[in-house]
Amino acid sequence: MTINIPKRVTDRVKKSSKKFIRILNSAYKADINESDTVLIVRDMLEEIFGYDRYSEITTEYVIRGVFCDVAIKIDNELRYLIEVKNIGTDLKENHLRQAMEYSTKANLDWVILTNGRVWNTYKITYKRPIQIEQIFEINWLEENLKDESFIERIFCLCKEGITKTALSQYEEEKQATSRYIIGSIILGESVLKVIRREIKKLSNFNVDIDNLRSIVVEDVLKREVVEGDEASAANKRYKTMLSKESKKNE
Repeated sequence: MTINIPKRVTDRVKKSSKKFIRILNSAYKADINESDTVLIVRDMLEEIFGYDRYSEITTEYVIRGVFCDVAIKIDNELRYLIEVKNIGTDLKENHLRQAMEYSTKANLDWVILTNGRVWNTYKITYKRPIQIEQIFEINWLEENLKDESFIERIFCLCKEGITKTALSQYEEEKQATSRYIIGSIILGESVLKVIRREIKKLSNFNVDIDNLRSIVVEDVLKREVVEGDEASAANKRYKTMLSKESKKNE
């Protein structure tokens, strides 16, 4: 990520995570119920993520008559909702639909689904139909606390990260480096010209750009990278990026 993570946050995350990994392991073995899992999640939000227990963490938050397990509010502004399942439950599609329903009722862009040991963060896009995409997963019982990526993902959900829009930055970087965007870049004329130039340098053969593109599509890239809705959406994003860059240089 391009955002700097304060050392005090890194130290807090590492120290508190060690504590809660032990707690989560014990709770998982005991197969505690959902209410007790919510209590652990609430403690994690305070000790790891840096939220104030009384003013920023709300349980049983009501949205249009529907209860959500945990809500995060900063300066009385709702930031994201957390749907909690009991620690022994594997998170499934129907759980995500439930969490998504709560967040869309509140017109939020982000939602977290967790069973305590696994935290999945999703981005909601308000198109027709509404789309939801997983941005990252945190698996507390499998993570390496020394891994920089672990600290980055935690920071995105910390109070300090939320106020610096780290979650949005993380999602933008993920989009910019997705396999679909990279596939679109490879199939772009500028990259194909470089490949053609290298082929000519090595073999003195001047391949046609359209023929080269067909070879890359059919024999080099995986089909799912260049076909389907996600590939089409990535290609549109890539063309938009090119257009913006071109206008900058005018």
